[in-house]
Amino acid sequence: MQQIDAWRASCLLSPMVIVMSLKPRGRPIGHRSLHRASILLSAVLCLCAMRTEAQAPTTTLDYSRIPSQWRYHIERIVAAEQQPDALARCIAHPPPLKSMWPDGLAKAYCEQIHDDSTPKLAAIEAALKAGQAGDLDARFAGMVAAIARDPFQRDRTIFSYRSVESADGRGLTAAQEWLKRTPDSPYALAARGFAYLGLAEKARGTGWARNMSDAQMRGMRENLKLAVSDLSTVASRQPKMISTYVGLMNAAQLDGDFREQGAAAVQSALEIAPRNCTVYLALSYSAQPKWGGSIKQLRAIARLANLHVRDNPLLARVRSYPVGYAAYERMRGSDDATRQRLLPVLERAFRLGPDVSYAERIARTTWRKEPAASLAYWSQVARFDPGEIDAWINRGFSWTRVFGAAGADLGISDLRHALSLDGDNRDAHIDLANAYALKREPARAEEQLQAVIKLDAGNARNLQADRRMLAGIVTFGHRDPVRALQLVNGLLQEDAGWTFGLYLKAVALWESGNRSKSFDTLTLFVDKADASDPSLRPYVEAARKLIAQISAPIERGPQRQAKPEQRKRSAGTR
Repeated sequence: MQQIDAWRASCLLSPMVIVMSLKPRGRPIGHRSLHRASILLSAVLCLCAMRTEAQAPTTTLDYSRIPSQWRYHIERIVAAEQQPDALARCIAHPPPLKSMWPDGLAKAYCEQIHDDSTPKLAAIEAALKAGQAGDLDARFAGMVAAIARDPFQRDRTIFSYRSVESADGRGLTAAQEWLKRTPDSPYALAARGFAYLGLAEKARGTGWARNMSDAQMRGMRENLKLAVSDLSTVASRQPKMISTYVGLMNAAQLDGDFREQGAAAVQSALEIAPRNCTVYLALSYSAQPKWGGSIKQLRAIARLANLHVRDNPLLARVRSYPVGYAAYERMRGSDDATRQRLLPVLERAFRLGPDVSYAERIARTTWRKEPAASLAYWSQVARFDPGEIDAWINRGFSWTRVFGAAGADLGISDLRHALSLDGDNRDAHIDLANAYALKREPARAEEQLQAVIKLDAGNARNLQADRRMLAGIVTFGHRDPVRALQLVNGLLQEDAGWTFGLYLKAVALWESGNRSKSFDTLTLFVDKADASDPSLRPYVEAARKLIAQISAPIERGPQRQAKPEQRKRSAGTR
């Protein structure tokens, strides 16, 4: 029993120990790689414990492990996750701690996010295929009229280039077809203008202007010229269509040659919709210092927007920019000490008004030291940007960081949602394997790892890490020592310096009944690990205790009486 307890004790070591033992020898491991390459650690820890415990893992969330300032907040997030639909979950989600959001902001934002009344590209294509171009026009005309009657003028502007965006040019093709059917339609022309705007952004790329090639610049300007022409025509035909002005503002931001059209668009938009949040957001974005603006301009825009917050609480989003912009930009690519110093500034900005980029930066900065805070901010990102796959992956992983095995079901729900957005996402499959391992479902964990192995078919480095994870699952989860030995021995032949592989081999040998070889392998692990990797020292200590227990002499029972001749010989030698 002592020996079993020692095995179990070695399984319950800090997860970060296994992280370092699974990474390829001699290769640096970054923040994201550290997160991903280590999922087996939780799997190994839990599945190892499964060897000695028959009962099912607990599903009761233990809030006592959470720092007191976050405890009630996390409880409210968990309660919100029980709501029946996405909109209800979004509305029920709590605001950040010490929030200064005005009443109605979160509800209005959630309603805007989950408003699917604006037809997307697939719906436009389907209507055109069915010969319903006229119906499309009527639908958009009705939406323009409804927005004009909306006293809050909320963040609904019908079009953005993302409504007709596609990497293969489908948006432009659909808009051209729509114009053929109804040549005088301002909505079809707007669709084409935004399709050109999307192609301009694609041609430009995401880097700085000074790093753009001549071909990139030429492609951007050619498409921008076409976009501005279409959108300017729409503005004259349908002046109440606010998204047209936002598109012209975006064009001016991309290329200063269109600054005049952008300035006119700002003036027209504010005259028509002085309380529309999208207008102020576009204006704030173009006033950022990196686009030639200044913090002073951001403050002026925020003050103007703040005049209308009572009428449209969504405008509180604008007032976060002058506070958080500088901190956000300085945190980009900085060291941890700088990020930690600027963190309170960014948190204050988010308390003034929700900005998904700020929430994501806070979540990443607090990930190591404050897992509960990181979970809370990843929840805000998933709440207000439900299409952001990283939010679902990182929150899915965070549930198990905060609650252990009890958070596995919540994690599985988020990670499945991530895979519904991108079924080939490697990180989501790896974290889902971890969650299933924590639930003590090794078959499902292995299923996810096999999916990862298929995705990594052409990447030798990743494949090695994947197979190491699989070896841990088989060793501790399936309790199949024959298969475990095959996997581990194969990996050790590829890389004899994989020290933790010796530990897995010792476990598999023990399970197969070969206690002598297990003892020898464990001894070899201790000798090599002690010199090769200081991160394995806690495992080495546990292994040493196990070796001492295995090799300790058995306590003797009562001494038997010696035979008479033995007593005589003993007496004669005294």
